[in-house]
Amino acid sequence: MSKNEKLLITLLAIIAIAVCIYFYKKSKAVVAPLIVRPPIVQSLDISKYLTPIVKADIHGTNPGALKDILGADLTPTYPPCLFRIMICIKSSSLFAVIFKNGNISPLFLNSGIELNAGCAYIFDILVHSEDKINFQVNNNAVIVELKVQELVGGTQ
Repeated sequence: MSKNEKLLITLLAIIAIAVCIYFYKKSKAVVAPLIVRPPIVQSLDISKYLTPIVKADIHGTNPGALKDILGADLTPTYPPCLFRIMICIKSSSLFAVIFKNGNISPLFLNSGIELNAGCAYIFDILVHSEDKINFQVNNNAVIVELKVQELVGGTQ
């Protein structure tokens, strides 16, 4: 490479740097405000969307056959979402979710097969804004443990 070619490459590099500096300074007034985060982003607390919401926590109750297990129907806080249900019962029984949106009919979980006594089961159900939900067993099974958590967004 000749001396003139090296000089030309150096000159082009200097010009390129100068052009970058020129456009940086020119655009700085426009770009600088965008660097500062808007107050709404600074105050956004996403932890409420990442932490499951406890909807029910029942221990040692006997609701009776085909009676609502919970005293009040569950509704979602941030629909649409998933309700994760963990249940353990003292004697074998069918376990059903009751959607109370006008047409109240049991939806049996575990493929309509009785849950085994003393075993823990976990189920997920989809819940929407208009849903009101409760649970039932088909005999006098004692509910050893029933936990329901609302899982919001993609946290499952």
